[in-house]
Amino acid sequence: MSNIERSIVSIVDPTIETDLLAMEDTGSKEADEKPKSTPEGANADDSARAGALVPVIVINTTSFRDDEIIYMATDFSGKIPTINVSVDDSKGNKFALEFPTDGDVISLYMRPPDTENLRPIRIDFDIVSIKSDSESMQYGINGIMKVPGFFAEKCESFAEDTTFEQVKSICSNTGLGFASNVTETIDPMPRLCAFDTYSEFVDKAVAYSYKDDDSFFTWYIDPYYYLCLVNINSQFDLEDTADQINVSQSVPSGMDPNNTGSADTQKAALILSNQPGKEGTNLFITSYSLLQNTGTIWKKNGYIKNTFMCLSFQ
Repeated sequence: MSNIERSIVSIVDPTIETDLLAMEDTGSKEADEKPKSTPEGANADDSARAGALVPVIVINTTSFRDDEIIYMATDFSGKIPTINVSVDDSKGNKFALEFPTDGDVISLYMRPPDTENLRPIRIDFDIVSIKSDSESMQYGINGIMKVPGFFAEKCESFAEDTTFEQVKSICSNTGLGFASNVTETIDPMPRLCAFDTYSEFVDKAVAYSYKDDDSFFTWYIDPYYYLCLVNINSQFDLEDTADQINVSQSVPSGMDPNNTGSADTQKAALILSNQPGKEGTNLFITSYSLLQNTGTIWKKNGYIKNTFMCLSFQ
């Protein structure tokens, strides 16, 4: 199977608008021609570096300096992206008057090293929970990707159509994009979202979707607001070759004074390694571990299931 046949391609583009993140332009050619607003000799190239080495994190209108961000992790392994942030507010005391409450948002921006081939990540997260230490003024904040209407209970009927089209319709209702590695499913039926959230409805619909006996599906929302409906079986049926990708440095070439090269345009096979020569690139891994839960699965489902059908003829 070719890479094109198993590619997850965009079908509908997202229309969700994230909150505005803005800072003074100090890195462009146009900015160089304008009068400087910073003292002579100061490093004012912040806009060109923003999000490259340290992510830009803003909670409502409260931004945090690099030294105030203790920890940040985004998790894209589940169905919906989540974030875990720890910040230190001991110096700025920013939360004294604007402590996050219900409906507040974490805005995240990350710039990739290879901006010619990779897109920046810009996500808004609804705050789910906050833990604070009153003595150290440190805050741990958890959030989930903000998708308006996706987590609200709905009472809505869907006319007889396939899972593919019904999920695509939900994407249009919420502003999500829609992407898939198939062009259809063959399972037309009417469905009712009976006071479930769209998230729960999509989960159930995809679990019972059907294309053929060699297909089984899952779904997830990627970092760019695309809901991806994926035929897992075709993703497993890969050619025994590694894709060629651009090798990116952990410090972008244009920001490293010791790097005299141009952009990150060196090609290499997509093979992750802990080889010392790969350190500092997007191909390096620090460690790995083996996980397996097959025992849990067979205890719950067994090895084989027998299906019985009763047919009646008039």
